[in-house]
Amino acid sequence: MRIKRKMKKLIVMFYLCLLPFDFAYPQSLVDSDCNVNIENIFKALTLKVRYECTTYFHEESKKGNSCIQTMPKEMWDYYLMLIKGFPHKDSISGVNSEKIANSKRNFEEYQDSISRVKPVLAKRISEEELNSYLEQMGTPDDAFKEYKDLIQKIKSEKKVYLECIDITLAKNNSSKSANMPTVLYLFPPPDWSFVNLITKLNFLKILKEFIFNDNEDVLPELSRVCAYLDSLK
Repeated sequence: MRIKRKMKKLIVMFYLCLLPFDFAYPQSLVDSDCNVNIENIFKALTLKVRYECTTYFHEESKKGNSCIQTMPKEMWDYYLMLIKGFPHKDSISGVNSEKIANSKRNFEEYQDSISRVKPVLAKRISEEELNSYLEQMGTPDDAFKEYKDLIQKIKSEKKVYLECIDITLAKNNSSKSANMPTVLYLFPPPDWSFVNLITKLNFLKILKEFIFNDNEDVLPELSRVCAYLDSLK
């Protein structure tokens, strides 16, 4: 049951990561154009995590003994709803924000119910069910293309995006609460016992450094991010 509790915590964090980002600072800090640009920057991070999620499930599906093969239907439905529900707030193929909220409630109710009963042997899903879930998730190639295309769009408007990043950093670095809001940088698989959180302001610094200054095509791996953030201390 301890593993299930960890899985619940990780999935809640994943849910927060896949929701549309609202930069939690007063509207007056940046103009409306900058607000849109900042949202696009965080959307790129969310698409990165979405790509990592689809990649994880497709790679795990090839293994003979993976935790995803015994994940309950409620958990599969939850991941699917999160992936298909982002990035649009309105419906995509019949999926909308209300259904995402309902899925979250159903999953939490499921977790509450299993915490009150004795552990039972997990049932393996059939190959047909597994393939159906993977098909609904989409391919890693498609997810990567969407992610990389957004990064390229941001790079193509480097001047305006850099200006918005600099304005946001300048007006928030001096605030006592500036480093409070956090986001997931790396998709946490359901069997992980930890998550990788970074502050939103630090993410703006990361994108500026690696995408604009170093002209990289995608966001860097976690080890390079950690090394860069350590160098700022």
